[in-house]
Amino acid sequence: MTSFSARGMLATGVAVLALVVSQSASARGAGQAANALEASPAAAAQPGAQQSTSSATDAAGADIVVTAQRTSQNVQRVPLAVTAFSGAQLDKLQLRGTDDLKYVTPNLQIERNLSNSSTPTLYIRGIGVSNSAFSFDSPIGIYVDDVYYPRVIGSLVDFIDVDHIEVLRGPQGTIYGRDASIGAIRVISKAPPLQRVDLKADASYGTANEVDTRISVGVPLVPGRIGVRLSAVTKNDDGFETNTFNGEKVQKDDMYALRGAVLVQLGDAASLTFRGDYLHDSSLPTVGSRFLGDPDNDLRTFVSELSYRDGSAVSLVETWGGSMTGKVELGDVTLSSITAYRGIHQREAFDTDGTTSSSFEVRRGDLDEREFTQEVFAAGSKLGALPVDWVAGAFYFHEPNRYVWSLQIFDPPSVQYFHQVEDSVAGYAQGTVHLNERLSITGGGRYTHELKDFSAIGLTGTGDPDFTYDLENSPTSKFTWRAAVNYQADPHLLLYASAATGFRSAALNGNAQSLADVTGGAFGVESTLMYEAGLKSTFLGGRATFNAAAFYGKYTNLQQALTRPDGSVSTSSNDEDVYGAEFEAQLRPVRGLQLFGSLGVLHTHLINAIGAPSEDSPNYNVGGSYTVGTSKGGSLVLASTFHHEPERPSLSLGNQVDAHNNLDASVTYNLPGNHWSLTAGGYNLTNEIYSIGGFDIANGFITAVKFPSLPRRLYVRAAYQF
Repeated sequence: MTSFSARGMLATGVAVLALVVSQSASARGAGQAANALEASPAAAAQPGAQQSTSSATDAAGADIVVTAQRTSQNVQRVPLAVTAFSGAQLDKLQLRGTDDLKYVTPNLQIERNLSNSSTPTLYIRGIGVSNSAFSFDSPIGIYVDDVYYPRVIGSLVDFIDVDHIEVLRGPQGTIYGRDASIGAIRVISKAPPLQRVDLKADASYGTANEVDTRISVGVPLVPGRIGVRLSAVTKNDDGFETNTFNGEKVQKDDMYALRGAVLVQLGDAASLTFRGDYLHDSSLPTVGSRFLGDPDNDLRTFVSELSYRDGSAVSLVETWGGSMTGKVELGDVTLSSITAYRGIHQREAFDTDGTTSSSFEVRRGDLDEREFTQEVFAAGSKLGALPVDWVAGAFYFHEPNRYVWSLQIFDPPSVQYFHQVEDSVAGYAQGTVHLNERLSITGGGRYTHELKDFSAIGLTGTGDPDFTYDLENSPTSKFTWRAAVNYQADPHLLLYASAATGFRSAALNGNAQSLADVTGGAFGVESTLMYEAGLKSTFLGGRATFNAAAFYGKYTNLQQALTRPDGSVSTSSNDEDVYGAEFEAQLRPVRGLQLFGSLGVLHTHLINAIGAPSEDSPNYNVGGSYTVGTSKGGSLVLASTFHHEPERPSLSLGNQVDAHNNLDASVTYNLPGNHWSLTAGGYNLTNEIYSIGGFDIANGFITAVKFPSLPRRLYVRAAYQF
């Protein structure tokens, strides 16, 4: 299957690119095409896509256009629970990275992973991934410029060159590259310019000698034909958590990332875009601090004989990739091909017990991963003479993983070597039929076939052979679907109701330490069914929006990796019910002032899991920005966000994330001419220190630690753009 699928999908992609080239041979009007690309994203809507006077706008009053349904639409026209913010809004609110999205999105939880600063623990509507081991697929799809990222490792970095961000809540099982059973995060970057040079750069200095820099430059190499964009970001500081054993600082950033893109406009109906990126992160992650018998009662201190200085502790993540996207318009149909190759190199070893006793420590967690994806799809707004917005396509995914795992619990640690190869092929289609000017129905389906080859070799603590295991061609085939009805009650009010399904294929335990853990720790196929109803409204002449959604979901064989009281990892499958509601509002009451707020209400109940509590998790965000002109021609921008998150209990080990509040604020002075700006601000201004994760194993005999959040950080920033 692997070779046939790879050759077939790649051949299809090549065929699309051939169409791109052939279309360009007879195309004319490249200058007109370039002007169209430089215009508002709303101008790039699919041919025949319905428009409405109902709209959502960013702080500058520009329409927020998203492509959540593979066609350009104002976010208020999308019958999905989707939160979208433009790059301009993110800048005004000083939202700099992926983890900041929780400050503007209901029922979204993001924290730094316990093992690496650029890897998140990520949850939407109570379902997500906290263990980043290679065998635990994420139910949340991450897409950067439509390229699928199968692993969350390395995805928690500062934004570079973002056009807009979309957070989709609910199953996305019909029109995306790979099934996402609870949601997706989509990052869409700015396209290289074809007409004018642009430059954007900033540098910050703050608490703990934090120095952050970002720069992006776009240059039209051949005006109207070829444009290039290069970007870079760095992040460094002295660290915020102290090892009292040797004075070493951790919770310390040391990261840089590079991105590049080339756009080739082949006439007015075809284009090619080439992208590449590289991330190097040797940041030192947070380390667990004992909370039972803590001598100084300070979560920001810990005791450990392991040291990053001598190499006994390690933290390194490198990610890289390249992609090629081809698009061609054939009348009313747009045909697209996305080819991508990516890789991850991770090395880690760290203390987990918060003591010098070596009672619970990760000695090795090393991953080498590669992935190849090929997707082709077509989209249009008509089927014959029928007014149908439709998309249909196919997706291929190939991913080999090699992982070395060694967990020490008092005794000399055993070592496990894993190798997994995963192949996935899917075909999908979705259509929206407009029965009249107000009423539409949507139906979509996706058939996926996946194969996993899994092998493991275990060695004892003395290096002797312990076990071997091989499983070849473990298949999962699944059909997922979505059905919805949308009613445009008037130009400013959209009502919708939907039912959607999703899944995750069967998996084995990538943290197994014995043959029994491998054979007894298998995940079954996870299935999702979620019902949702909502509304999207715009009023006050487009200056205010209010959106609401209610949902109820059932998860069968939920793939939740649990840590047992003895420190081992269980992959027992359970069922879970989730239900709740989400509310979002934005308001521009007067010129220059933008306010927003969101509320997420969530109830989760894990069935058949001994000792697992139900969870009620109301979370909310409020914030805004105010821009006022100065007498000398500049402007002053005041911005702030406030985020409340409740306690999120772990499934068997006490508090996983403490209840907490977070207040950020900034003031920016834009100098006359709007090229230079100066900002002063702070994160976590109330200096609230809370646990972002923890363990209480064997009543503290093995470990009883909490991993602290970042403290208050102040900064000043200078920025330049033209």
